[in-house]
Amino acid sequence: MFQTKETFYKTKNIMKKTNSFLFQITFSFLILAATFLQGASSDNNYNIKLLGSHDIVEMFGCNKKVISDRSQLERILTKAADLAGAKKIGLISNYVSNHNSCIVLVSESHFSIHAFPLLGYAAIDVFTCGDCDNEKGIAYIKQQLQVKSNHSKKIVRGIFKQGLSCSQYNPCKNDQKGEHFIVELYGCEEVIINNEKKVEEILISAIQKIDVQVVDAVSYKFHPQGVSCIVLAENGAQITIHTWPEISEKYCAIDILVFGDSKPDDAFAFLTKELKSKNSKVIKIPRGFSKAGISEYIDPQENLSRASALTNKV
Repeated sequence: MFQTKETFYKTKNIMKKTNSFLFQITFSFLILAATFLQGASSDNNYNIKLLGSHDIVEMFGCNKKVISDRSQLERILTKAADLAGAKKIGLISNYVSNHNSCIVLVSESHFSIHAFPLLGYAAIDVFTCGDCDNEKGIAYIKQQLQVKSNHSKKIVRGIFKQGLSCSQYNPCKNDQKGEHFIVELYGCEEVIINNEKKVEEILISAIQKIDVQVVDAVSYKFHPQGVSCIVLAENGAQITIHTWPEISEKYCAIDILVFGDSKPDDAFAFLTKELKSKNSKVIKIPRGFSKAGISEYIDPQENLSRASALTNKV
């Protein structure tokens, strides 16, 4: 279709005005988005840098035959990780003194189970980053273990204004079986937390600080940066670490889980020292049987205050 010269220039001017208007709208949107993100990264306690989702689940009335079978637990945990969309890169398991343990290291973090067949009890720990569906994996574990009742806590892992995670916190009223430290370390030595061999050596030494015998360890080096490592001990004690040397906070997400009379405090102090952490925060969660087996919900702000009281610095 042909246009007259006058029509052409009229059309051109309209397009110019339209493009200018669209540009202004787009530019204004970008400014608003940048302002929002800046505010989120400096003022919001809960959404600064979200690096992972951590589910801690207590399962009661499990099928004792299933949780007594080490190979069954390996299969179940591996399948659960797969259903959640995680990629398996390592596995450790052990059975001793009626205590069955299995940990699957995945590229997104880890899945673990510590089962006590005589009690029909299993402690589940699922930590993933990325787009994994933790709930789908946990639902499969429940179904396979034929769980009669359970309660859970979800903890957000990452960098926060106060370095603390918002979670449901469930103190065990009686018959406590273990302690679980959720540890956030900041300002760690980049050269150390990006060295797979060094990180594994530190974790093995740390778990020995609580007088337990190491069963096995597995670690993985991400490219270009980052390390994941899990160490399992005979009484079900475990230490896991996932490092982010590439971000400015030089962050490490650590879990220390012990059962029985072992206390994780010495391991925690050793880790903060050896990783040369400049700041550290911790939430301590009892593991085992609560009086009613029901999770006590704590308001996020209230939980931050409670967690702050449990904060340790080395």
